Amino acid sequence: MMLFVNSTYANPSKPFLGIGFSEFKKDSFVGIQIDYIVPNSAADKSDLQKGDVIYMVDYQHLATVNISENFKQYISDEKAIDEQLVLHYVRDSLTIAKDIDGSFVDVEYHVDNVLTDVNQLVANNSLAFQFNRKAEQKIEKLKLAAKPLITSVSPNIKLDLFPSISYIAPYYSELINVLKIYDGFENHFSIIEKFQYYNEFWDDGFRLPLVRYLHVNYDKMPSFTRLFQQELGSLRPQEAFYLQQRLADFILTVSPAVYPKSKSFKVHYDFIHSILKTSQESLDKALTNLTEKDRDFIIKKTPVILNELAKSFIITGNDSISDHDISNYFLLLKQVDMTALLHGYSTLLQLWNQDWLYRFAATVDDMELIDSKIEGITGSIYFSAETDMGVFIIAGKGDNTYTKDISFLLDLGGNDTYRNNAGGYIKNSAINVLIDLQGDDMYSSTYDYSQGSGFLGYGFLIDIQGDDLYRSLRTSQGVGFFGYGAIIDWDGDDSYLAQEFSQGVALGGKGFIFDRKGKDQYQAALFSQAVGLTHGIGSIFDIFGDDSYILGNRDFSSYGSVGIFKGAGQGFGFGIRHISSGGIGFLYDYKGNDFYESGNFSQGTGYFYGLGLLIDDMGNDRHIGSRYSIASSAHSALGILINNKGNDSYQTLYGSSMGIAWDNSNSFFLDESGNDVYDCLDRNFCLAQADHNSFSLFNDKSGKDIYNVNVIKPPATNSYNDGKSFSIHIDEGGDKDVYSGLEKLNNIAKDPADSYLFLDLKSSLAKYLRQL
Repeated sequence: MMLFVNSTYANPSKPFLGIGFSEFKKDSFVGIQIDYIVPNSAADKSDLQKGDVIYMVDYQHLATVNISENFKQYISDEKAIDEQLVLHYVRDSLTIAKDIDGSFVDVEYHVDNVLTDVNQLVANNSLAFQFNRKAEQKIEKLKLAAKPLITSVSPNIKLDLFPSISYIAPYYSELINVLKIYDGFENHFSIIEKFQYYNEFWDDGFRLPLVRYLHVNYDKMPSFTRLFQQELGSLRPQEAFYLQQRLADFILTVSPAVYPKSKSFKVHYDFIHSILKTSQESLDKALTNLTEKDRDFIIKKTPVILNELAKSFIITGNDSISDHDISNYFLLLKQVDMTALLHGYSTLLQLWNQDWLYRFAATVDDMELIDSKIEGITGSIYFSAETDMGVFIIAGKGDNTYTKDISFLLDLGGNDTYRNNAGGYIKNSAINVLIDLQGDDMYSSTYDYSQGSGFLGYGFLIDIQGDDLYRSLRTSQGVGFFGYGAIIDWDGDDSYLAQEFSQGVALGGKGFIFDRKGKDQYQAALFSQAVGLTHGIGSIFDIFGDDSYILGNRDFSSYGSVGIFKGAGQGFGFGIRHISSGGIGFLYDYKGNDFYESGNFSQGTGYFYGLGLLIDDMGNDRHIGSRYSIASSAHSALGILINNKGNDSYQTLYGSSMGIAWDNSNSFFLDESGNDVYDCLDRNFCLAQADHNSFSLFNDKSGKDIYNVNVIKPPATNSYNDGKSFSIHIDEGGDKDVYSGLEKLNNIAKDPADSYLFLDLKSSLAKYLRQL
C-alpha cells in the first residue's frame, strides 16, 4: 500500500487538505481512503474521519488510473487557499448495542471494548451485543487552507557554531556548480533548492539549526562532517557532552568545579551536596513553567505515545490518544527553559572526575563498615543518610544487592547487583546518581527510566571498571525525556540489552552512553542506540574495542516485507509527521572492528526533519541494514554515514539503502579508505539515488572496491511535488574497482543523466575538476 499526503512540501502559497491516504479499489469502485488526518488542517476541521473513502471531488469522479497523482495535482494546481472543495465519500460505520436490563442500548464502543467486557465477564454471567454495519454516502464542503504551522516570515538559515562551513571541503559544491553551468542543470538544482527552502516554512518551533541549515544547503553536508570530525577522536566524557551541545548549535559553559583535596569525609560530602543543590536549582528554573497538571499529563501520556510509535510512525487518528493531546504534549516542551536544563546537567556531570572520586573513596577508610539494615540493600555499607536531596548511601567493596531506589549511591567495589533505579528516575527524586568504582556488575530493571536516565529531571550512572551487564525494558540506559540522562562506563567488556527507546535516546533533552574501553555489545529491538526524538539529541560514544550493535529482530516491518524487521536507531533522527520536528541521533565509534546489524530506518538515517548521523573512525567494519538504512533519509530529513579507515562491507536486506534520499530529503555517504564491498544487487532504490525533490551524494575515496549494485538508475519521478532530484556516485582513487563482476566501469566518468551522475575517477575529485 502506498501512502500519500496531499501536499508534501510546505509552500506557503499552496492549499493543503491535510489527509494521508491510500488508493482504494474494489471491483469497479475506485477511491481515496483516508488513513490519517493532519491535526489543525482543513480536513481536521471538517467531518471527515479516518477510514472514509472519497470517490468524487468537486462533483467529478476520480480518475481510474494514477488516482493518487491526479488527486494531489488537482488540489495543488487547480485550487487555492480559502477556496471551497466538495468531497463525496463513503463511510463504513459500525454501531454496537449492548443488552442492558433486557434492552439493547447503543454504546460508544469499539470492538476492543467488547473484547474487554468479555474478558472481564464473571463466571455464570452473560453478555449480549448487537452489531449493525452500514455504508453511508456523505458530502463534505470544506474550505482549503495553508498547511498548519506555516510561518509568515522567512526561515532563519544559519549556523552560529560552524562559521567556516562555507569554505571547508569546497570540491563537492564546485562539482554541483559545474553541473549547473556546463551541463545545463542550473534550473534543475534551483528547483531542488527552492523546494527545500519552501519546506522550511513549516515550523513547529522545534527545528534544530543544524537540521534546518543542511536541509537547505544540501551541498554543505560534506563540509559539516569535515568540520565535525576535527573534534572527534579519543574522546573523554566531557568532550562527548560538548559535542552534543555542538550538534544543538548551542554551547553553555559552567564555572569549573574546585575539587576538594581534603582527607575529611565531610568536606567531600558537602561538595557533593553543593553540586546537587546547584543542579536542582537550575532544574527547578527549567521546569518552573510546567504546572503539576502539566507534569501529570506528561507522565501519563508519554507511555501512550511511545506505545503508538512502536506500532507506527503515524500516530495521529488512533483511539489511544487524541490528536489534540498529542499536539499539546509536544507544545509543553516550549514551557521548558532549555538553557537552564542544560546548565543543571552540566553542573551535575562535574561528578565524573576520576581523580576526585578516588580521593573521596579514600576518606571512608577510617569509617566503620557495617551490614546494611536498610530494606532493599543487602551487603555492607559505610554511610547512609536521608537528605533533602533523597537517600544518600556509600557502600563497601563487597558484593551488594540493591532493590531499593536510591537518589545518590557510591559503591566502592564488588560484583554488585542493581535491581533498582541505578541512577535513574524516582518519582519523588528529580536528580539521581549512581557511581560504581569497580567489579563485574549486573544492572537489571523492569521499570522505565532506569540506569542513568532522566525523566523531568536528571539521571547519571558512572561505572569505572569491570565487565558489566546492563538489562532493561524501555526508556533506559542513557535516556533523557524532558531531561537529561547518561551512562559513563570507563573500562570493561560490557553488554547492553534493552527492548525499546533505550541506549542513548532523547526527547526534549539529551541522553547518551559513553563507553571508553572494551569489547562491548549493544542489543535492542526498536527506537534504540542513538536516537534523537523531538528537540532531543541521543548518542552513543564508544571509543576503543571491537563492538557489536544489533537492532531489530522483534517487530515485523510495517511495510509487510517478508523477513524484514523494524529498527529505528543506530544514529536515527526522528520527527512525528505534521506534529513535531525530529532531533539528532549520533552514533560514534572511534576504534575497533565493529559489527552493525539493524532493521528499517537505521545507521545514519533521518525521518521528518530529523538528522541521523553515524561515524566510525577506524576498523574493518561490517554493516547490515534494511529499508532506509546506511545514510538514508525520508520526508524532509537528513541521513549521514561516515567510515574513515578500514576494509568495510555494506549490505542491505531490502533496498532503499546506502546514500538514498526520499521526499524533500538529503543524504551523504562517505567511506574515506579501504577495500570495501557494497552489496545491494537486485535491490530497488539503492546506492546513490534520490526522488521527490531530494539530493544524495555517495563517495568512496580510495581502495579496491566491489560494487554488487545496479549503476543504471531510472530517472527520478518526483511525482510527490513536481520538483527535481539528483544523486551522485563518486569513487575516487584509481584502484581497480569491480561493478557486478565487471571492470568496464572502472575509471569511467559518465555524462550526467536526467537525475544521476556516475564518476569512477583515476585520481581525486579535486584533480578531476581542475582537468575540466
